[in-house]
Amino acid sequence: MSLSTAAGFPSWIMMDRFVFRRDDDDGSFPDDDAAPMRASSFTSLGEPFTVALQPAAPPAVSRLYVRCPPGPQRAVAYEVATAHRGLFLVRVTSYTVNQSVPYRKDYFVFKATAHESQLERLPAFSQTIVQRWSWFHNNTIGLVSRIGDGEEYALVHLAEFIEIPGRSQKKRAEISEFDYDQLPWRLASDGKMGAELCVFRSHLSSSSSSSQSSDDDGGVVAQGNWEILTLPIQYREEELCDLLGWSTDGAITFNDSICWFDYNHGGILSYTPPPLGAVGAGESFISYVRMPIDNRPINSIPKKLEMYRSLCVIGQRGDEQLKFVDVAHSSRHAQFYGRLWNGDSFTITCHTFTPTGDQMWNKDVMITSDELWRLDPRERLMPRSALPTFPLVSRDEPHLVHFLMSEPRDEVDKVSVVVIDIITRTVVSVFPYIQGGEEDLCGKDADMIKHRCRLPWPFLPSRF
Repeated sequence: MSLSTAAGFPSWIMMDRFVFRRDDDDGSFPDDDAAPMRASSFTSLGEPFTVALQPAAPPAVSRLYVRCPPGPQRAVAYEVATAHRGLFLVRVTSYTVNQSVPYRKDYFVFKATAHESQLERLPAFSQTIVQRWSWFHNNTIGLVSRIGDGEEYALVHLAEFIEIPGRSQKKRAEISEFDYDQLPWRLASDGKMGAELCVFRSHLSSSSSSSQSSDDDGGVVAQGNWEILTLPIQYREEELCDLLGWSTDGAITFNDSICWFDYNHGGILSYTPPPLGAVGAGESFISYVRMPIDNRPINSIPKKLEMYRSLCVIGQRGDEQLKFVDVAHSSRHAQFYGRLWNGDSFTITCHTFTPTGDQMWNKDVMITSDELWRLDPRERLMPRSALPTFPLVSRDEPHLVHFLMSEPRDEVDKVSVVVIDIITRTVVSVFPYIQGGEEDLCGKDADMIKHRCRLPWPFLPSRF
């Protein structure tokens, strides 16, 4: 159900956020045929590693594999933080011998192509950034890939909310560790909400390019500097309460703009970083747009709604649109387990946002669980004990929405990717993600299954 590129690879993928580390020489690390997009580099501590992307057309799930050479390794965690147009931001966490700073986090940009993939490490943060934020949380990082001479990219971290102009520093709060007991903020009469962004811009090009340098271990290090930008947020007066209780759930890239979103308060912050060589900081503000939700909270206590709400990008480059999917349910048990009991129900609502003209959300469709169950000729395709979670809209066929559905089992829950056609209101297919048998805990993917069988994560979409 996914179109293919000229090279025979899918035009877009759903990436598993679990990174499959396979060091053993037992064939568990995929060969070149299975995972042709691969590259190697070194951590800042001098340890080599190789990454390989195994692409698959949705509803199958793509995987990122990592292999390290034999022997003791200080790298303890590999994560895929974000992605855009075939670029993947990978974070590697390693032990150090420094007791005051026991961990070191390196960021790598992985360019996945069929012919010549690249993996380069970003330079270390400036001392100012280290002192203020230590490291970045994955849900606050956005990545923009621009195709041109070489491949230009920008990484932007949504760091802090501040008051503009410079008011009392005690009114500042880190977004990733918000102290909700201190809300609401008391802005000065002429004060305005703003934000600080950490920005890095560079080029990905050939290995002989002057935009790259090598460290003492031979690893490629991107050239460029981290910047800190302080920008006002454009919002209406009635939207201020959304920002006062903001808690970032994630970031996506939409028409070269990075969009951070808060599913609880139903808001989107967006910023367009300037191209390399541009004078100034690009847009001199951050835009704010509300999502089309009816139950906007009046308090600031966050709820974990990323299981049931999703902001997705559809369409081709230059003609992209935003889709918002909301799964509302009546189950008292669904908040943590994603399951339904007798008498429970759910409703799926889809909206589309067009950035031109009045910039309004338009409701596409609203589907009830009764409709899906009634129209599903094979009841097993749509289990009645499970809620559709982590919705993800197809980039090529926006009438298809992918969901994760979990069915409880004694040892290992069965987890499936269920594809629903929101136009015909039918279940199109079911793809197994975790089979749900006790034998899964003894298989080659036992590490992933232990992490995901009870607590699934959303997939990371990326277009090539």
